[in-house]
Amino acid sequence: MNIVFVKYRNNLIIGICIVAVLGTISHFVYDWTGQNSFLGFFFPINESTWEHMKLAFFPMLFITPFMYDKSEPTSGYNHALLVGTMTATWLIPVLYYTYKGILGFSKSWLDISTYYISLLLSAILMLHIAKTTGARRYRKKFYLLIAIVIFQVIAFWIFTYHPLHLGICK
Repeated sequence: MNIVFVKYRNNLIIGICIVAVLGTISHFVYDWTGQNSFLGFFFPINESTWEHMKLAFFPMLFITPFMYDKSEPTSGYNHALLVGTMTATWLIPVLYYTYKGILGFSKSWLDISTYYISLLLSAILMLHIAKTTGARRYRKKFYLLIAIVIFQVIAFWIFTYHPLHLGICK
């Protein structure tokens, strides 16, 4: 097995565990800080699905610099990190609304499970991408992914205090 991939895999396992802990703690930061409006841009300010997506997104961004392949910025390893960040973020509403649609109701333990399942599935996807792409360069796709991540940051910042009139934001 490629030594770079093994290092990536080991770092990813540690990173996802850190994200799981940070995301769990993040759920409470806004209230713990007296509802600090600046911190509301990074931490959930209410119980909407949209705000809970921050539990995966910002902790995943936090670990990215520690896992980033500095030798080749557009490598498949970095590509995998960005894809994984967006996957974990958007799997939260997908899994939540899927199970709620099937069951017709929601349960707290299932809501919480969607977060951890999202992280697990995104980690599996990141490992698959890293293993199959390795150090190959993905310049165009990489910059497109950077733009998508930046767009997601801006969307969180705008819709945190000016939510859309959609179910995901309520």
